[in-house]
Parts: sequence; structure tokens; C-alpha cells
Amino acid sequence: MIFAFFQFFTWLISNFIGKVFLNLRVKGKENLKSLKSGGVLFVANHPGKFDPFFVGAALPRSHYRRIKCFRYLTYYKYIKCKWYGFFIWLSGAYPVYKDQGNFEKSLGRTTKLLRDNQNVLMFPTSKIQKDFVPSDARPGVAWLAKKINPRLVPVYVNRKDIRHVVITFGKPFVINEVKGGATDNREVAARIMKKVSELKKDKKS
Repeated sequence: MIFAFFQFFTWLISNFIGKVFLNLRVKGKENLKSLKSGGVLFVANHPGKFDPFFVGAALPRSHYRRIKCFRYLTYYKYIKCKWYGFFIWLSGAYPVYKDQGNFEKSLGRTTKLLRDNQNVLMFPTSKIQKDFVPSDARPGVAWLAKKINPRLVPVYVNRKDIRHVVITFGKPFVINEVKGGATDNREVAARIMKKVSELKKDKKS
């Protein structure tokens, strides 16, 4: 698969840049050991435009061997209207289009990728947000979690400053563990992202 082949080089480059120039540190790797296959949805906060590469670099190489590919949702303009679009597409990005709440259409490809033993990284707040607010999560992540019930892995990206990045992986969970009696997708999405905000409380980060 072209993405899996190219991702090996992307991972090497991102790893090198992260560790040498950005003091990239990774926490919670032990939480990934139970992930023996794909179909996992990683949900993360989004403090900067290079977050997909940091998260991808933070995953151990052994994890990539167990899945077909690691993909991440990207607003279509960054792939189709930017000079670097082809390169991020090769690294695993795929376009997402806004469709007025029609999740079957806008997230249909994501469901197919997850069912195809691929892992997907999603930033539910959508836009870059330096001050992470879980309640700003869009309802699509809740719809997706209800639709196919994937394992969810919370990821907290901590950009302490321009030269210090810490990626923390939390324990995998499923939607029923956080949904409770909530039925509104926005509320469920906020509960999902609360798992991400809980990783922020780790004083060692």
C-alpha cells in the first residue's frame, strides 16, 4: 500500500526532527500495547498545524506493523489547494468536506478506513485551538463512535513552547464507557474529549 510504504519514511523524518529539534517526548506508550490491530480512532486536541506528524512520530514503529496504515482527516483545501497537498496525502492525510451535518456523507470514508484495519487520527475541535476546550468538539466524532463503536484512544498534544513537545496517549475506551445517558451528539462529543483533557492534568507533562 502506497501510504504504508511512504509512512515509513515520514515516520523516520518526523521522529528525527521531533527528537533532535523539538525535544519530543512520548508518554503512555504502555496504553497502546493492547491495540493488536487497526480500526482504532485516535482523538486529540489541536494546538498546532504539525500535530498529525507529531502524533504519528510518537507512535512506536511496532504499532505500524500491526495495521494497514495510519490516516488522519484533513480539510480538503489543504490537500487540493496547497502546493504541499500531495505530500501530506502520501503521508496518510485524506480530504474531508463539510456537509451540513450529513455525517453519512462527510464521514463515510472514515468508517470504511476504520473497518479496513486502518487507524485514524481525528481532531474533533476541527480548528487549531491553543486553549483546549472539550465542549468545542463537533458532533461528528460522537456520530462516528456510535456508528461503528471503534476503540477510542485519547491523545494530548502539549506544545510547551516552540522547542518542547510532549505527546501523551491515554487508555483506550469505547463510547459506552463515557456516554452515560447522553443522547445529544454534541454532549457525547464533549464527553469523549474530556478523556483528552484528563491527560492534561498529569503534572509530569
